[in-house]
Amino acid sequence: MNYEAFGDVLAFDATYHANMYDMIFVPFTGVDHHKKCMIFGAGLLHNETIESYTWLLQKFVQAHNGRQPLLVLTDQDCAMKQAVSNIFDKSHHRLCMWHIVQKIPSKIKGDNLTNIEIKEKFHKIVWNVYIKPETFEKRWNSLIAEYGLESHQWLTEMFSIREQWIPGYFREIPMCTLMETTSRCESVNHMFEADSSAHNTLVQFMLCYDTSIDGLRNKQRELCNHTETTNPEKYKTSYMIERHANVVYTRKIFYEVQKEIFKGTECSYIVERSLVDGVHCFTVAHLDHEKEVVNEFKLCLFSVYFYCTPVFITSSSHTNQLLNHLFIRSHNIQEILARYIHPRWRRNALPSVVHSTENMLSVDQSRHAVLWRRILDNMDMCRDRVWCNIDKLEELDSHIQALKDKIFPDVPYDVEINKKGVAIQEIIAHTEPDEISCTTPKKIRNKGCGKHKRPIGPREKAIKVVKKSRTKCNYCKKRVRKHDKRNCPLKKGKPTKDDSSTDEDDEEDEDEEDMEIESDKTDRDDNASDF
Repeated sequence: MNYEAFGDVLAFDATYHANMYDMIFVPFTGVDHHKKCMIFGAGLLHNETIESYTWLLQKFVQAHNGRQPLLVLTDQDCAMKQAVSNIFDKSHHRLCMWHIVQKIPSKIKGDNLTNIEIKEKFHKIVWNVYIKPETFEKRWNSLIAEYGLESHQWLTEMFSIREQWIPGYFREIPMCTLMETTSRCESVNHMFEADSSAHNTLVQFMLCYDTSIDGLRNKQRELCNHTETTNPEKYKTSYMIERHANVVYTRKIFYEVQKEIFKGTECSYIVERSLVDGVHCFTVAHLDHEKEVVNEFKLCLFSVYFYCTPVFITSSSHTNQLLNHLFIRSHNIQEILARYIHPRWRRNALPSVVHSTENMLSVDQSRHAVLWRRILDNMDMCRDRVWCNIDKLEELDSHIQALKDKIFPDVPYDVEINKKGVAIQEIIAHTEPDEISCTTPKKIRNKGCGKHKRPIGPREKAIKVVKKSRTKCNYCKKRVRKHDKRNCPLKKGKPTKDDSSTDEDDEEDEDEEDMEIESDKTDRDDNASDF
């Protein structure tokens, strides 16, 4: 049911050391109507080959009645890419932007200041979802020419596959901005690792997996209950369309739409209006709060068309959500038109039965289990229906108490329910076998498992060099970081590099080192804030 409602955008990534056999754990992650992570399924693989991923995706599509997502997000793993193209033939495959962008400092050689400038300019054109493909290509070529990187192999390769990771090429796909990186996958992987252990057997791992899934379901149910039983902290405008948004959307989405309504009604104005063949055309501009006078060259204009019969509004912008220029104050529109309300953001995007006991514990389909779950569901529905009516709540309590007083004398307590094996049978819907014939799988060697140390990039190497203190080379008689008497470049007739210094310069060099380390920390903080 979650995949049926929110399966338009899907991401999956492999994680390791999730169990004692190092089997590859691959959860399929999505986003629900509260913008929280949602798991659509998971797989355990023996290896990371094209055949294994193809089999996994086939079983995933089969479990969901052949439905494919609109957009699939993965990293640059070759096996994943090939398997996605083989199975998800109706989906758009997108690569994780963060994994590509973070390689820019290590792929482009140069001094620190140049790398910072290139990184900032690349971020401005790469992460911009509003620019069109032709605009992106023009700015990319201009940036490449500015720094003389026309023959750079990695940049040329990334530009050749720009349709797979640049946001501008996905502008026409619904919900294309919902996930641009695999950060949600990594967050889900961290959640599973927190609930599980690398020393768990497969049975223990499955129990931990169920615990994690129950936690996600419980969080979703809490947010649904909070949306249904509470009101927003405050309304920002006096317009009825804002009240209608609260009735339609979940609380998380309402706050986002509320901002657009406020900007559209209070921070925008109509520059020009016209009427052609019964169609009202409005040119809308945004107010600039930073300057009293809006620079005409920086003024952002939008064209909004209003059709009186039938009521219909179109806009010149391409986006997944309603932007503020659509909420202009005209024609006294009090409700958001149904055509503009995406089903995945509604309060009732999921049927209430998704949180029923029948769907949470659906492994046992015996008559006893079905009746037991039906009783619990009926009790929950009755309690929820009368929770705000104290008289009906007391009446329900008296009926339940009378039913309990009638049943308990007729049905004595059965001591057999506490016998060994009954608890396992209730959980997995199978009796405990007398003999176990299956064997444990062999431990698996994953990709990159030959190295026991994490690979260190050039950035970290440079930081270690800066932190390392200088020592005196007894051959060249200089204080250096990178060599000593045994490997001094002067022995081979080569000049020493610029890392040498005299004793008088040590104090000044230490101050420079502190400044470099502090600058590097600032760069890392800026990167974290950008992402």
